[in-house]
Amino acid sequence: FQGTAWLQEQQSEDPFVVVNSILIDGKRVRDTAVIPNGVTYIADDAFHGNTSITEAVIPGSVYRIGKKAFSGCSNLTKVTFGMNAALRQIDERAFTGTEMASLRLPSKLETIGNYAFCSCDKLEYADLPGSLTTLGFNAFSGCTALKEIELPMRVDTIGNSCFLSCTSLKSICIFNKDCSIGRNCFSFTSSDVMIYGQENSTAQTYAAANSLQFTAY
Repeated sequence: FQGTAWLQEQQSEDPFVVVNSILIDGKRVRDTAVIPNGVTYIADDAFHGNTSITEAVIPGSVYRIGKKAFSGCSNLTKVTFGMNAALRQIDERAFTGTEMASLRLPSKLETIGNYAFCSCDKLEYADLPGSLTTLGFNAFSGCTALKEIELPMRVDTIGNSCFLSCTSLKSICIFNKDCSIGRNCFSFTSSDVMIYGQENSTAQTYAAANSLQFTAY
């Protein structure tokens, strides 16, 4: 509906344009975006390019964040999630290029899509929940301030180049012994990066194949 008279009319009534519990547009929201309770899906491109928002408060009712939903929100520094968050999926490029320094993701999240947090160059800390199973390719690539990461036991797939060029990354803990680790997953990280994992794990094999340090826990 981009550029339509209908959308402009809806925006004039409320900067959050919600249809059937789907937030389809928030490009006129300013400062703190407190997304209405009851929204279940933040649609593709909903806030894309909105440089006016500095914080997003996402209610527990949201189960999915669409492609490029917050991509290009270059002044977005904080994202918080409501109690008992239903969020299961963060889609491709959802938060690319935002300015968050820390990230604590909800306890039911299962999938982080391709490039979801790519080029978040202020991101120092990311807390990934135990429910997580899949990290898409380039999911955190270019997060140059990220120092350490723990990948929970249920993570069975780490996509190609997932942490590519995370130049400050020094500590990587991979709990799943049989986790599939993609190509160039930890390339161009810190020169003294250490991978922690179980003996005879895919993490140990990856470290040996890529001349990275490994410590068994």
